[in-house]
Amino acid sequence: MHSLYSILGVSEHATDQQIKTAFRKLCMQYHPDKTGGNKALEEKFRQVLAAYEVLGNPQRKYNYDQRLAWQRTSAAASTTSTAGQAQQQRPYYQPPYRGGRSYSFNVNIQVTARLSKKAMWLTAAALLAFFTLLYFFGPEPRPRFPEDVPETQVELPPIASGLFPQVANPNPVLVIPGQGEQRLRNFLADGDTAHTFLHMDNDDVPELVAGGYLFAEREGRYHLIFHYDGAMYVQHNRLYLYFNDLVGEYRSCYGCAVKTLLNDEPVAEIRLVYEDGQVIFPGPDKQRSIAILENLRHLFDRGVPPLDASGRDDGTRKELLRHFIAFHFNQRDGQLTRNLFERLYNADDKDTVWADLAGMMEVLQKRITSAAAPGQ
Repeated sequence: MHSLYSILGVSEHATDQQIKTAFRKLCMQYHPDKTGGNKALEEKFRQVLAAYEVLGNPQRKYNYDQRLAWQRTSAAASTTSTAGQAQQQRPYYQPPYRGGRSYSFNVNIQVTARLSKKAMWLTAAALLAFFTLLYFFGPEPRPRFPEDVPETQVELPPIASGLFPQVANPNPVLVIPGQGEQRLRNFLADGDTAHTFLHMDNDDVPELVAGGYLFAEREGRYHLIFHYDGAMYVQHNRLYLYFNDLVGEYRSCYGCAVKTLLNDEPVAEIRLVYEDGQVIFPGPDKQRSIAILENLRHLFDRGVPPLDASGRDDGTRKELLRHFIAFHFNQRDGQLTRNLFERLYNADDKDTVWADLAGMMEVLQKRITSAAAPGQ
């Protein structure tokens, strides 16, 4: 059975540390900044994030384990029932006589005691009265978990219920400013954009994510809320933005990367949240800033290598820019980012790298602030 454990490649008896280690390894392997826009690997990355959001949370993991055990119990019970019916329908086969002694018995059973018709009617009337009273005045039956509880009534963890929401219309009308209205299938026909419906707030109507487009339902139509020109992933009410188109080949080859970071979870990204029908920046995440700073300190302790004859290094400068950008959009303080850069970066090309970094942060700021639909 395909499960969230198989997505992370761990056993169902894996420890929390083993799950976290597998998650970090897969994030490094399938991170969109390192896969060159491969759609299949991007989808794998999204699945890894979804799996860890359940298995990385003790309560959600417990609920998921309960549900998984129930599904397997139900499947086993169905298989056993089918096998039992086949066994009952199998005709008796008399083995052939192969010599030796044989015995035969004649069994004659005769039933002599019979109930009179009057006694039978009285018994039937008494049983009918008993079950009638039980139906109207007896206690309410309590369903036994998990056999008598329908699958649709089992409470799922938020991320699991958000992965497969019920959608009344799988081909809704989309409203995009400047482009009018069009059906989802026509919108998707223009490219290989993947799409998914998921719950990002507390209402019963799921939002729609198609590539870098986020739509929310209003009055039977899905209106554009946010659009990002780049790789975007959505989990629950959080949006993760990546910018490899800007830093992917900065002073290095596209596939060059530093693989010895202390915090190899995807901290070098821009994070937004969806609240009250709007996409906004959350407040500074202290723990994330610490993780970014630890990676930066590790990179500078390794040393910024000199550029070769072609003006490239081993990917260190690219990784530094990626982390400075993530720090900037987490703190939302340009002066703090500039002071941090001035204090840490000590290579000869300091001024050039800062100019490039400032330009990238400005481009990304314009992308994000202009990405919201008018009126949002």
